[in-house]
Amino acid sequence: MLTPLLVTVVAAWRGGERVSWWNWASVLGGLLGALLIVRPGAAGRPDPVLPLPLGPLCSNALFQELTSRLTRTDSPATIFLHTSAVCGVALRLLP
Repeated sequence: MLTPLLVTVVAAWRGGERVSWWNWASVLGGLLGALLIVRPGAAGRPDPVLPLPLGPLCSNALFQELTSRLTRTDSPATIFLHTSAVCGVALRLLP
């Protein structure tokens, strides 16, 4: 639910992308709609596992930003090779 918001923020802040007010409104509207359906914390007590998805969220936003930058200079085959190599090394490090 947070990925479109974080990718938009990173693209505007670090990538120099121009984001219109309509795009901001759309991303925030989607986030509010998802929060309305999911209702985190509706049980009345804080859930200790709620912050766990932040790791994949940040890595996905980083992946989107790096891919966007790499498309300006590299071919799709090179980007695929780099992505596969990094993921292969990361998976190899897992127990």
